[in-house]
Amino acid sequence: MKRRVLHQESYILHTRPYSESSLLIDAFSRNYGRVSLLAKGVRRVKSKLRGIIRPFQPLLMSWSGKGELQTLTGVESTFAIRAFAQSGWLSGCYMNELLIKLLHKYDPHEQLFDHYNDTLQLLHDGKSPQVVLRLFEKRLLTEIGYGMVLTHDVKNNSPVLEDKLYRYYPDSGPTISDGTDLDSAWIVGGSTLIALENEKFSDSRQLLQSKYLMRALLNQSLQGRKLNCRYTLQHLSSIK
Repeated sequence: MKRRVLHQESYILHTRPYSESSLLIDAFSRNYGRVSLLAKGVRRVKSKLRGIIRPFQPLLMSWSGKGELQTLTGVESTFAIRAFAQSGWLSGCYMNELLIKLLHKYDPHEQLFDHYNDTLQLLHDGKSPQVVLRLFEKRLLTEIGYGMVLTHDVKNNSPVLEDKLYRYYPDSGPTISDGTDLDSAWIVGGSTLIALENEKFSDSRQLLQSKYLMRALLNQSLQGRKLNCRYTLQHLSSIK
């Protein structure tokens, strides 16, 4: 059955050349999730869409066709072009890679789309990537079926305590640490779990533990697939 979609709120996640004048596009749309589109002729010098098809800009996209690869039929810009500092741009690339590798095509995630839009705006406004990325990762894990347990010990159902250390089990949640393997990314302070639950971080230790915990959880979902932007971000952090 042929699909025809008009003026769908969307973002470009990734593009790659196709033939001499066209592009293959990965896009994230509000009502259709991640979609693959063929943009014919947009690489031509006279194409009106050359300056519009770019990441991190809110767009209204139209497409039609049968099967998994649809044909782009129109693009409209809905917002003044966002300019990002290097850290914000790389953080956006990181989010895009996560969406491409963890979301199934044509599976709607409307709440995640809204959060992605809000996160881009926060990055544009200069908010700390370390904070906004942790919250985006948390929402993404929930959307793909791996919502985190952050409020109670999964063995005895007691509330998480700020001054205790916990071992986080990816298939269930946190339980009081027995004191072994304290260097593991799965060991996290109770105050960090509470900060993640409340989405408010009070110190750098909470942010660092959250980063390692999220990385471990996402690595399991990625099943060995590497994230190029993650390693670029790590390299830039190491040379500052």
